[in-house]
This record gives sequence, C-alpha cells and structure tokens, in this order.
Amino acid sequence: MSKLNIFLADLEHNYNKSPHNAMPYAIGLIASYAKKIFGDKISIKLFKHPEKLIEALKKERCDIFGGSTYVWNSRLAHLACRTVKKNNPNTITVLGGPDFEKMPDLKKEYFKRNEYVDLRVAFEGEIAFANIMKFQNGIQLDT
Repeated sequence: MSKLNIFLADLEHNYNKSPHNAMPYAIGLIASYAKKIFGDKISIKLFKHPEKLIEALKKERCDIFGGSTYVWNSRLAHLACRTVKKNNPNTITVLGGPDFEKMPDLKKEYFKRNEYVDLRVAFEGEIAFANIMKFQNGIQLDT
C-alpha cells in the first residue's frame, strides 16, 4: 500500500512583500502527532504560501488536505479546498480553526454553501485529524 499523502496549510496572503514571521504552529502540531501515530505510513507536507501549495497540487497526489482557518485567512483556506477538489474530487478536505459557526442550523448552511469542505474540526485538531486519517482512509495501526 502506498503512503497516504497529506498536505497541511496555514496560508498567508502574499500581497505584503515583507516576510510574515508567524510559524505555522497549529499544523506543525497536527503533523507531528500524525507522524508519531502513523510513522512511515504517511507523508506530510506543510504549506504557508498559497502559490507553493497550488504548485504542489499540480505535481503530486494529495489524499487529505487540512487547512487552518482564522479570520485573516479563511478565504484562502476555502480557495485551497476548491483548488484541491478541482484537481481531485476524491481528496478529503478538512478545515479547522476558531472561525466556525456555533449554531447547528448555521453549520448546516455552511456545508451547503461550501460543498468543497468535507469536514470541520472544532477545538484542538491533533486527535481529530488522526481519527479522520484512520477512519476515512483505512490506515491500520500496528498496536
């Protein structure tokens, strides 16, 4: 069985030429936890710049895309999900972050408006994302 290819992104806008010094901490934690659990069964790439993500999507298979969303980059994360689905409709798209609807009716409306987003993760994402990888793609654990 080939490795599961995972792309994780905490995207930033590129209109400002000065480098943004924020480290993609949240997706780094998710990647680290996933590697600890699944080891060599997965391959993970992290992205901060939208153009590098788009370039990688053109060249490589992406089985699961995970995006970190905040008020300042939510539209970029949604654009990434649309691009991912355009390249491969079978890729699972997952977004997580604090800017998600709280009321059940609004959550349903969100998924109707954003059909390119398969799942949203609330709160901390490490365990949730590992469970998504396990159950959505049938990764078998040795333990």
